Amino acid sequence: MCSKYSLLTYTIVLAVLGASVVKSEVPTPNLLWWQFDEESGGIAEDASGNGRDGVISGAVRKSGGVGGVGGCLEFLGSGQTVEDVAAPDYLNGLEALTVALWIKSDAVGTDSGFIWFSVPDGGDNGGLRYDAASWKWEGGTNLIKMSVPGAGAYEGADATQTTEWQHLTMVWASGETMKLYIDGIEDVPRGVDDPSTGPLSGVATLLVGKGAKDDAENRSWDGMVDDVRIYDYGLTPEQIQELATTNLPAFLQAMDPEPANEAVGVQVPLFGWAAGDTGIFHDVYLGTTPDLTDADLVMPRSIMKMYYHPQSLEPGTTYYWRVDEIEADMTTVHTGRVWSFTTQALTAYLPTPADGSINAPLAPELAWLPGQGAIQHQVYFSDNFDDVNDAAAAADKGVLQETTFAPGDLDSLASYYWRVDEILLADEVRPGPVWSFATYRVVEDFESYTDDEGERIYEAWIDGWVNNTGSTVGYIDAPFAEQTIVNGGGQSMPLEYNNENQPFYSEAEYEWNTAQDWTADGIAAVVLFIRGQRSNDAAPLYVGLEDTSGSTGIVVHTDAEVVKKSTWTEWSIPLSDSAGVNLARVKKMYLGVGDRDNPTADGSGLIYIDDIRVTR
Repeated sequence: MCSKYSLLTYTIVLAVLGASVVKSEVPTPNLLWWQFDEESGGIAEDASGNGRDGVISGAVRKSGGVGGVGGCLEFLGSGQTVEDVAAPDYLNGLEALTVALWIKSDAVGTDSGFIWFSVPDGGDNGGLRYDAASWKWEGGTNLIKMSVPGAGAYEGADATQTTEWQHLTMVWASGETMKLYIDGIEDVPRGVDDPSTGPLSGVATLLVGKGAKDDAENRSWDGMVDDVRIYDYGLTPEQIQELATTNLPAFLQAMDPEPANEAVGVQVPLFGWAAGDTGIFHDVYLGTTPDLTDADLVMPRSIMKMYYHPQSLEPGTTYYWRVDEIEADMTTVHTGRVWSFTTQALTAYLPTPADGSINAPLAPELAWLPGQGAIQHQVYFSDNFDDVNDAAAAADKGVLQETTFAPGDLDSLASYYWRVDEILLADEVRPGPVWSFATYRVVEDFESYTDDEGERIYEAWIDGWVNNTGSTVGYIDAPFAEQTIVNGGGQSMPLEYNNENQPFYSEAEYEWNTAQDWTADGIAAVVLFIRGQRSNDAAPLYVGLEDTSGSTGIVVHTDAEVVKKSTWTEWSIPLSDSAGVNLARVKKMYLGVGDRDNPTADGSGLIYIDDIRVTR
């Protein structure tokens, strides 16, 4: 691949772009980065370029850190530390902070700290403390706790500390609530103090391996620590997930792709990346499927950290690419992650709602990405396909400068059609495809409930206090509905399940005053959104429908682990799965956790339900 054409291309690119051709997805820590990869006379070398080396006291370097490569430090629980006494110079006065690291606990419930920014007056919350606590109540719990001077404390969800490698990221900013991400997923706290405004102050030193005010041995870390990163700003959720979701440390793989991973609207066929620390040569693969093979190798054994694709990229096409890092021995290869990007189309593309969506809101904002060269956008919208397809006056919504259009309030369970024609220079018009979507009908969005008697959520959704299962709907104290963890609107339903005692399943039930006809208007599925907690015990999640004659159909989620997922999960259930139920006379709905037909003890937990709908 070392042709005159290639060399000329590289020369032009370097002249235009200089040395910087990539923008980092997971940027290098700009305050401190202790990788613990090399033995260096009791010093933890700072890879951030700031020279903030730490002094290692007693901690032992072990080979085989996260992912089995590099190194990490082992702390024995008896006073071992890594310290930077110069930390006050760069920490005090900060208005925002991200601290990320890997930990591997030898035992849970040690109440010992893995990192601590101490202040002179001491106290458990006297500095930025980031540790694992062992407080015991309601049967015992192990959790990740952290605190920031003047900003209070954060208590993670129960049972968040494990004995496996865990990636932890704390994001703090003045005036904002602290956030904790575990293995790239935002934690739902058991408790968190209200945010306060003001810079970080009073930090006296930075310690890894110690997390309390005294030197007691039971307050020193017992386990491994790897890859400590500190930034003076908040990483985005996407950057945190990228940082945590690979077991191979990023410094051995190619990283920081340009175009950025999953970028859209790409036009220039120039690719760049940051090489792994040991990468001397680079194999570049490019194709239209993520299963890249030798046939997709477009630049082998290159010494350049960029690639210019001489062929034209097809408009509106998703491409996949990968860079494998090759060490100087020409044998050791670190296979890269597969990245993707989508080129800009000629016509308007990537509509929102997606083409064919059956779950569109009743007052949507239509959006799209512009085609190449578009300066204005002619929009057509109607519930009549022919009017849109024929660009009839009845569907004409005018010429817009922006790439969004709000059609107003729409009918539920109705189909709509729309298209965007791109207007180019010299009034050239490039017609777009006809897109469609259908709206949903709200069954239950949990927005109508209040804390007043007669309007409380548990008075509508009957739980174990009445039906004698292990369920509890809502909270014991007001507000009874959940008002922070929501999928849409301002409220969701908290549903606690406890299947450790008879009858070994937990169920909430709702009964309509008037039977629902779910055979009309093309209704084909019921959709709901579920969010769990990683501390929950896995158990079957089910939805049941009952008709006016008492016939009941139960549908069980295919993944018993869904109740442990701490992000909202959409579950679409075809009504055809509710065998034996007269869907023209639906009277009750059941939401439950456990094996209803063959009850067995299977644990407990808390889940959230929101936005129950029917769709076409």
